[in-house]
Amino acid sequence: MVNDQLRSKGMEDIIYKSTIGTGGFIATIELAPVNEVLGFVVGLATFAYMTASAIKVIKELKDK
Repeated sequence: MVNDQLRSKGMEDIIYKSTIGTGGFIATIELAPVNEVLGFVVGLATFAYMTASAIKVIKELKDK
């Protein structure tokens, strides 16, 4: 039961982070023609979030 809950939470976390990454990527592409600086900022924020998420996952995997 606990393993199923952990798997479910893990899948929700993966889906959430994937949605954030995809949304940021699309927003960067869509905003670039309108305002290059805003598009760059959104892309940079997405990159920072995804990098922090990857570092967190790598640390969790090393601790296992």
